[in-house]
Amino acid sequence: PIQFLGGFEVRPLLAPSHALGTAIATIHTWLGDTIVWLAGLHAAAAIYHHAVLQDGVLASMLPRWLVSR
Repeated sequence: PIQFLGGFEVRPLLAPSHALGTAIATIHTWLGDTIVWLAGLHAAAAIYHHAVLQDGVLASMLPRWLVSR
């Protein structure tokens, strides 16, 4: 439990469970990996637009003071 000043105490919502902890850790790992992969694909797409298509999409996302004219 979490204890606050004055003796106020917050009890856990769920009882301790190794199986539940393992399941949450697995889901957390999958979601973390998914976010990393999506960020990488997003960066690769931005580089593809900039280097291959040369359509100005990357430059349109940057702050105006950073874009050389």
